[in-house]
Amino acid sequence: MADDGSELTRDEVLRALAALEAGWQRDEHALTVLGERQAGERALPALLALYGERTLRALLTLAVGGPDGLSSQQALDAAEELDRSVLGRISGVLGQTLEAWAQAGGDDSAVAGHIARTVIGAIAAVSQSADGDDVLPLIAALRTQTLRESC
Repeated sequence: MADDGSELTRDEVLRALAALEAGWQRDEHALTVLGERQAGERALPALLALYGERTLRALLTLAVGGPDGLSSQQALDAAEELDRSVLGRISGVLGQTLEAWAQAGGDDSAVAGHIARTVIGAIAAVSQSADGDDVLPLIAALRTQTLRESC
């Protein structure tokens, strides 16, 4: 995925997490409300694509680096190893696909829902059990982490 270099704000991350939850629960009304935006805000499908690509890349980097915490150098080494691997290249293709899907979808809440479920599926495949029972607790944990980091 092309990275424009901009960081996601705390509000963008929280909006993305709310949309992931709404998408997982197939709550079209919530997706429509979350899709409403002010001037300068990202379209919801584009936000989900960017959040999903970055989160998946971070999780894959941790997976390559091992279960223990990584130092800055170890994280850089793990990211480089990921870039050289088939898994990293496939992850990049997924990111490009999400970005293209988001661009084609514009502000469509149905597209946002599909992207949300795809992102959750990819994240769960790397970090959680395959049955999906722990998706909502995972989103809650990510939300809690975001709120703690912003204090």
